[in-house]
This record gives sequence, structure tokens and C-alpha cells, in this order.
Amino acid sequence: MTVKLRAPSPAFDASLGWAVFGALLVLAIFTFGGSSRADVSSLALLRPLAAIAIAALFLGVDREELGSVRIALCLLLTVALVAAVQLVPLPPHWWQALPERAPIARLDQLIGLEAWRPISLSPASTFNSLASLVVPLAALLLWAKLRSPEWMLGLITAIGSASALLGIVQQFSPTSSPLFFYDITNRGSAVGFFANRNHHAVFLACSVLIALFLASRPRLTTSGWHRIGGVAAAGLMSVAVIANGSRAGLVALLLAVAVGAYLAEKARWSPPTPGQRPRHRYIAPALIASVASLLVVAFIFTGRSPAWDRLVATDATAELRAKILPILFEMGVDFQPWGAGIGAFEYAYRMREPTELLSSAYVNEAHNDWLQFIIEGGAPALLLLIAGLVALLVRLVSLWRRRHTESSHDQQCWLGFGLILILGAASTVDYPLRTPALMTLGVLALAMFTRPLVRRS
Repeated sequence: MTVKLRAPSPAFDASLGWAVFGALLVLAIFTFGGSSRADVSSLALLRPLAAIAIAALFLGVDREELGSVRIALCLLLTVALVAAVQLVPLPPHWWQALPERAPIARLDQLIGLEAWRPISLSPASTFNSLASLVVPLAALLLWAKLRSPEWMLGLITAIGSASALLGIVQQFSPTSSPLFFYDITNRGSAVGFFANRNHHAVFLACSVLIALFLASRPRLTTSGWHRIGGVAAAGLMSVAVIANGSRAGLVALLLAVAVGAYLAEKARWSPPTPGQRPRHRYIAPALIASVASLLVVAFIFTGRSPAWDRLVATDATAELRAKILPILFEMGVDFQPWGAGIGAFEYAYRMREPTELLSSAYVNEAHNDWLQFIIEGGAPALLLLIAGLVALLVRLVSLWRRRHTESSHDQQCWLGFGLILILGAASTVDYPLRTPALMTLGVLALAMFTRPLVRRS
């Protein structure tokens, strides 16, 4: 008897191809996109790869798929438009009339220079910021193309676990070790695939939340191994955050555990998987919360948590970040309505830096991305933030009214909100969204949170 083998369907081949392509893209973003600097060599590989991905995905994505991520897509395109407008050269008398350009205008008059200049105080920095958007745009189009993007979340969790292990090894390695992948980095600290330990800790906290989300999904698989893997990954990354020394990471971890507990609570509204007893569905979430709490308490009381020690022992008012805060508020007002230029904060701050704060170190970022975005983007950035906060509140109300739904779709929306909450909180004291990896994660979180809600019958 002759057995005929059925050829795989074109749909299967296409979905498998997109999955392999997407896995390579995600790996590249979260392993090469760990620095916010414009001069890192990894960007020479990452950005062209993202541009190629955008070209391929635009040919394969349809209107319905784009509609599922339209809000996140509109946000990216709006930021890109603001940066592009700030790069348009203006006539000398127009440019000199812009706020905070008077000192430069006086110099032009003294030397008799009449040059056309763009709004941005640093066109190169603004162009770099504009180019940086290709990375999250590629990931967003990939997310829209995939019908079951949960594997992307699992891959991010796996990368987070690998980064946590790498960070633990880095803490016991010499500062000259090749395990530190960036020339300008926090050597001697657990930075993982990142250049900054704070950014690494925030990424791990986000990955903890994703791991808890995957572990609480009752319909993801009937084997139960995803729960064990999720618990193990969350525990490993939690230990790495606690030992990291980042105060922002410690706060982010507490937020991740809190939101993860809420997601586990929501999971009980879903019917149990075949062979699963209802009471046993709460064992994994309860175990996660208990182990995480015990780990935090143990590390704090044994003096093994540098982050907690820095949090309670450091006088925040004596830090440079607190000292420049009044200056940031003044800059946020004085550079209205056109801003200093996306990515040009460093050059705008030099015009305001008081002599008593001059030192061998320089302020390259505001360490408050909310204020920095307003300083750089002006009134358009402020309006975009206000519109985004209003939309966030509206969506929260809609989700809360549907809080007893059994839809896994809504649970993914709550995951997106949790990630936005973590990244937004971290952005009040740092600049995590300036790195390609966390910028991508933030855009994907926004896509999850704002995806169209399914109507209940």
C-alpha cells in the first residue's frame, strides 16, 4: 500500500516563516538594543535589520492587522512627525524669534552670520531619535502580523532569564571582563544585555510580570509545565533584581508582583482546564507571591539587597537629580511651544546649567523622561501626553467594567497596562524608554493595552 504524504499548506508555511523571522528580530532587539547612546556599534546592525523587517512586514500585513495596533502606530508616527518638523531649516529671522534662541542670535549678529537652522538645538541628536523609531516600529508590525503572539512574550521571558543569569555572573567578574558588552557601562554591576543597571533591572521586572502572566494562563497548555517554567523564571529574575542595586528596579519589581497577583486573581474567572481542580488553580499564584515576598524580606534583613540599602540610606535631596529638578520645570516652560528638539536635551541643559553644579560629570539626560519629553517636544509633546493619559483612563474604565469577563483578550490588556505602569514609573527617575529594547517593550505594551476590545454577547 502506497502512503501519500500531504504537503504542508501555504498558510502553515507562511505562519512558520513569520515566526522564525520574528524570533530573530526579537532576539536582535533585546540583545543588541541595551544602550541609549547613539554611538554604540550594535545600532549599525540593529537598525538596518529593523528597516528590512519593516519593508517585509508592510508587504505582508493587511488593513485589519494594522487596525489592531492603530493607537500604538499613531503614537509612533506622531512622535516621528514632531521630530521631522523640528529638522526643517527655518529662515534666520524665524529661528532667532524662537524661545531661548536669543544668546545664539546675538552671537550671529556679532559675527554677521545669517544661517538657516532647524528648531532642534542638535539636529544630529534629533535625527538619531527619529531613526531610533524604526526598531519599535518593526516589532509593532510583527506583533500585528502574528495571530498568536504569546510566543513573543515567552521569548522575551527567556531572554530576561538569560540576562538575569548573565548579570549574576557579571557581579563576580572583573571589570575588564568581556561579559560587559558595552564600553560605557556600569562595570562591576549586574547589567546583563544592557549598558545601565537601572535599565536592566526595569527590564527584568517587566519580564517577571510577563512570566507571571504566562504562568496564570489556564488555557495556554494542559500540561502545567508553563506554570513551572513561569514560576522558575520569575523567581530567578526577582533574585537578580534584588541583588542588582537599582532602586528603580526594586520598586518596579514590587509593581510587577502586585500586577501579577491581580492577573492571577483574574485567571480564576476562566473555567479550569480539563482535569484541573478549581482549588488547585490558586496554588501557583499563591506560591509565586509567597516565595517573592520571602525572598525580598530575606535579602533585606540579611543586608544582601544593595537596592534597598540605597533606597533607605541615600538622601535624595542631595543628589544631582533632585538639584536639577527646578531647572527642568523652568526649561519645560521656557522652551514652549516648539521645544528644544527631540533628543537635544543635553544641549538645551548646557544653556541653563548653573556654575555651582559644574563638575567632571555632565548631565546627558534629565532622568525624568516625562519632563524631558516636554522640554524636547514642546507643546505637541505635552498635548500628546495629555491625550495619552486621557485615553489610558478611558480604557481603564472600560476594562474595569469588564473585570469579570472570562476573555483572555482582556487579560492581555491588563498585562499591557501593568507594563506601561512599570515603565512609566521608572521614567519618572530615569530614561529606560531611550533604549531600543525597552522602547520596543513599551510600544508592545501599548499595543496590548489599546487593542480593540471584544464585545460580549
